[in-house]
Amino acid sequence: MLRIAICDDEKEYIDIEHRYVDEYLSNIGIEHEICCFLSGISFLRSIDKNKPYDLALLDVEMKADNGMDIAKQLSDISPNTKVAFVSAHADYATMGYRVNAVRYILKSSSLEIYISECLDHVIGSRGYDNRCVTMDFTSGTRTVNVADILYLDSSKNYVRFVLADKNDKNVYKVRGSLKDITEKMQDYGFVSVSFQRSVNISHVISVERYEAVIDNGEKISISQLKYLDVRKAYLLYKGRKL
Repeated sequence: MLRIAICDDEKEYIDIEHRYVDEYLSNIGIEHEICCFLSGISFLRSIDKNKPYDLALLDVEMKADNGMDIAKQLSDISPNTKVAFVSAHADYATMGYRVNAVRYILKSSSLEIYISECLDHVIGSRGYDNRCVTMDFTSGTRTVNVADILYLDSSKNYVRFVLADKNDKNVYKVRGSLKDITEKMQDYGFVSVSFQRSVNISHVISVERYEAVIDNGEKISISQLKYLDVRKAYLLYKGRKL
């Protein structure tokens, strides 16, 4: 079970963040528990070393507490809990990385997107990424682990799922357009790189010069039209500052 703590002295934002976290994890089938706190002190007092939080979403500026100070205390009490700061201001971003925050999320119109991406990072790092998709492939209905899919390859009216396991002799090809299949898979981290291919961003190890290199050594061309979107998705996944 994934355990998430949300700490913010504004109940409005606690409710918003709770909804985004719950909806996202429910949609991808991850069992979870969300605990909410209106102060950093109440959050720290709730920590059970036998049931640590996987992620703490901390507001930087709370009336009674400083999110940075809470994060420092958290690192002593529960060093394996990942921290993501949520703030209305970008001014503290550099300080956030000084305390090893995995993300610095702005309270903006993109809040839901950035929280979802942050959760993806935690899911992958904690080994919870056992999400599966079931589809009617040309070889029959099959269930595939999302983490095993390197990329989607389009040819005529079919999309082929290319897997990391070369010893798997099954044919993972589905009838449909790459655009439609990619839209179905985007919540799992799939990004369109051209009109012929979409990649699983978790397998990408570099993006540069209109080319994505995936972890099996294969190089995939990125169209000029898609390049900025792909690079942004890659940087977000890796947790770098944009």
